[in-house]
Amino acid sequence: MNISEYIDKEIFSPRLERNGCFVVYDPHAIYRDICLGMASARVDVIDAGQSGIESRERAAGNLKRLCASPGELDGFLVYVPAPVPVSDADKQTDPYAIYVECGSLFPEGPADDLEQICLKAKPDHANEIRRLFSSGDCPSFTVIDAVGTGVGWPRLR
Repeated sequence: MNISEYIDKEIFSPRLERNGCFVVYDPHAIYRDICLGMASARVDVIDAGQSGIESRERAAGNLKRLCASPGELDGFLVYVPAPVPVSDADKQTDPYAIYVECGSLFPEGPADDLEQICLKAKPDHANEIRRLFSSGDCPSFTVIDAVGTGVGWPRLR
């Protein structure tokens, strides 16, 4: 299972299924493709970076559908290309904070740091994962997937 599949199946999907409403804050667009790939006939994915007003309207409509017509929609995910609002003042100005209160959030804590996720996904290769993240740069999913496969120099490939 590659790292994208791991994040989808082990982190994002369970949170979405548990609450029906899931907000992913991602200021560096690391998880955008994973989030957009989760869209289906029963799961609506809203990219808040595309259109603020339309995204808000869709999210409000989805919450209403989720509550008023159980079974019509399994859930919805809101992808927000911005940092997680931390302070109460930040939450008051974030139009998607209400969906966090109704559902769940990513990242929720230190365990949702990409390095920690990779360490859980590839526990037998902890030293190599730590080395990849030691420079301070975020390695691509291709580089992370290459760990433990015997493929050398994945960035050059």
